[in-house]
Amino acid sequence: MFSTPVPDITYLKARITDAFATITEDMLENTWREIDYGLDVLRATKGAHVEVYLCVVKKLLELH
Repeated sequence: MFSTPVPDITYLKARITDAFATITEDMLENTWREIDYGLDVLRATKGAHVEVYLCVVKKLLELH
């Protein structure tokens, strides 16, 4: 990750708003599908494969 200097709160709000505007319905659907899959794995293995779920969460956090 890299950090962009934030001169003021107005700039930060604009950056966040712009970032949200780039999220598409397909992105949301794919993200939900990945989370659902991860949860299915957890249920099926009774939590034995928590690392699979953590990988999904990590991937979500990397999304812009």
